[in-house]
Amino acid sequence: DDLHMSAELLCRAANGPEGGVAAVSQSGGYCSIVADTLEGAGVPLAVPASATLERIMDQSPVLYAGNPQDSASGPPGNNAPHTRTALLAFQDDPAVGVTLYAETMYMYQDQGHMLQKDVVAHGRKPHVVCWQGGRATEPVIESLRREGVLTFDSLAATASALSALYRYRTLVAQSAEPVQSAGPLPAAARKLPRAGGLLDDEQAKALLRAFDI
Repeated sequence: DDLHMSAELLCRAANGPEGGVAAVSQSGGYCSIVADTLEGAGVPLAVPASATLERIMDQSPVLYAGNPQDSASGPPGNNAPHTRTALLAFQDDPAVGVTLYAETMYMYQDQGHMLQKDVVAHGRKPHVVCWQGGRATEPVIESLRREGVLTFDSLAATASALSALYRYRTLVAQSAEPVQSAGPLPAAARKLPRAGGLLDDEQAKALLRAFDI
């Protein structure tokens, strides 16, 4: 499952903009779990600009703004509009490379469903949904996937895919750097057949040892 979803994310976001992940949830407790899980997987969390945080505070009745953003920190009720506000603000922030909506609630599924399409249509950055809720949320997950929204049903798989994405981006950046000469080739490498082709077992192992692989 991780391999399949990681490949899907790489197909969509491998060439996306630089910057860390900005997450939004309607649960303060889940925000903490998301932050810990992403950090444990080596996924960088974005540091939003102060203007982005001010925009969230100005446009929604939340008590604070940060990353991850708890969009339910304001008055009780439907927090989908506040979630949309935060996600769109993060989408416009240059420090953000991917936005993530992390959800465990089964209430307000229709509104939560609609706002994901709004964020994807905004189209500034890749957008990922992690909606954990068991059988109660299976219909909305299936619907989002049919509509092309990359949707996970577990936080572990989400973190695994995002980790793969950022490791891939790091490798691409490193491969673009000029290669520094490591000095003369080891003796084992100089003895290789010049015509190329397959190496026998002894040659291959000698070559790997020569480069400390």
